[in-house]
Amino acid sequence: MCGVIGIVREHGSVADELYAGLIKLQHRAHDMTGAVTSDDGKTYLRRGLGEVANVFTKQVLEGMKGSVGIGHVRWTTVGDMNLANAHPLCGVFRGKKFYIGHNGQINNEDGLEKQFSTYQPDVTTDTKLIVALISSSGKDTFEEALQYACSILKGTYSLVILYDDKIYAVRDITGNRPLVLGVNGNALMVSSETVAFNPLGGRYIDEVHPGEIVTITRNPLHLSRMSIRRIPDEMPLRLMFCLFEMIYLLHPATIFLGRTVQIVRERMGMELYKEHPVDADVVIGVPDSGLPAARGYARASGIPQEAGIIRSHYTGRLFIGPIAERKEKHRIKHDVVREIVDGKIVDAHDDSIVEGDTAKKIIALLRQNGAKRVNMLVSSPPPIAICHFGVPTAPSYRRLIAADHKGNVEEIRKEIGADYLGYLSIASTIRAVIETPSIIPDYPKLSEEDFCISCFTGRYQIPIPR
Repeated sequence: MCGVIGIVREHGSVADELYAGLIKLQHRAHDMTGAVTSDDGKTYLRRGLGEVANVFTKQVLEGMKGSVGIGHVRWTTVGDMNLANAHPLCGVFRGKKFYIGHNGQINNEDGLEKQFSTYQPDVTTDTKLIVALISSSGKDTFEEALQYACSILKGTYSLVILYDDKIYAVRDITGNRPLVLGVNGNALMVSSETVAFNPLGGRYIDEVHPGEIVTITRNPLHLSRMSIRRIPDEMPLRLMFCLFEMIYLLHPATIFLGRTVQIVRERMGMELYKEHPVDADVVIGVPDSGLPAARGYARASGIPQEAGIIRSHYTGRLFIGPIAERKEKHRIKHDVVREIVDGKIVDAHDDSIVEGDTAKKIIALLRQNGAKRVNMLVSSPPPIAICHFGVPTAPSYRRLIAADHKGNVEEIRKEIGADYLGYLSIASTIRAVIETPSIIPDYPKLSEEDFCISCFTGRYQIPIPR
C-alpha cells in the first residue's frame, strides 16, 4: 500500500503543496517517502526513509523549484526497505529523465524479472519493471512507450509519472487501486485520495478511470485522456475495486467510488446490527477506524455509544510496520476509561481482525477495567488469504488469525478472549458500499461483481504469480 500525488501549476512552486498532500497521505505508508519537482526541465529530487516530516525539512522544500511535481509515500510490499527502493524511481527515455511513483503490485507472469535482472540491480521493488519497460521500449514518443508498458504489465497499478514537464496519471484496467483528479484555481492535481486535495484548497473533479491514461500539461494548463490499448488476448475488462480500501485503508474524509468513506463505514455498522443484534449496555468503537461502524451500530440498535477507548495519536497505524515495532505499539497505544465500562456489557467494534493482536489487547484492557462481558463486533469479513495486489495483510498465512483457524469463528473467539465474536458477511459489506448514496452526480452504478474480495475468499480474481 502506497500513496501518490502529482500537481501541475500554471506558475509558482509546488513543493510545499506536495508536502502538504503527502502529509495527508501518511496514513497509507510511512516506510519511505520522496518527491521530485521540475522547473523547465531541470529536476529536483528528494527521497528518504521514514515519515514525510522527517525527510522534507523547510530547507529541502525551499530548494525544490518548479511548478510541476509528483510525490510518493511507500509501504514496503515488494523489495527491501532501503533508499534505492524509495520512489519516485528514475528512468531515461529519449535522453530525458522520467520519474514514477507506483501504488499497487506487479505480478510478473511474463518473465520480466529475468529479462530485466541486470537493470538497476540495486533496485529490488517491482516498480523497476515499469521503468525498464518504458526506458527500453524503443518507441518514438513517451505516450507510445507508456502504452507499450501497460500492454505488458500484469497485476495492479496506479501511477503518477513526471516527464518533460508533464504529469501522466495511469490506472490499470481493473481499477483496483484508487486514483482521483482535483483542481484548484490555476492548478490540476492527481492523488490516491481526495483528502490530499483538502489542504491545497482543491476539489474533486473525477477519477482516473480504470484502464485510462490522463496527461496533465502546464502550458497551457490542460488535462487530456486516453484509454490503455489492450492486446487481443488480454483478460476481459472487469472492475475489481479493493474492498479493503473502503473497510480500512482510506482516510474517512476521502471520496471513493463517489461515496464519502466515513458514511460507508457507518452503514457497515448498521448492516452489522442486522446480522449480529447483540444486546449490551454500551457500544464502544476501537479508535480511529472502528468508530464509524460503532456509530452506525449504535444508531441501528439504540444502544448508547461512548468514547470508552482512547488512543495515542503518536504511535501511527498498527497495521503498518515491523513486527517488533507493532508489538511495542500494542502495549502503549490504547487506554480505557474505567467509568464507562466498569460493570457493563460492552459491544466493542473494530473495522477488521487481521492478526488478532489488537483485538486481544483491547479485550484484555476492557476486562481489566471492569467490563462484565465483551462482545467483539467486526464490520468486515475475516481475511483468510494473502493479498497479491499491494496490501500486505500478512507476509504469510500463519499471521492471519482467520486462516490459522480455517475461518472457525468460535476458535478465533476463544483465542482473542471475547464472549461473543461477530463478523460482517462479504455480501453485507459490499451492500453497505453500494447502498450508500453517491455524492457525485451521475456516478456509474456499482454492482456486487465490481469488488476484489480475494483476501476474504482465497480465490484470486486477478491473475497472480504461480
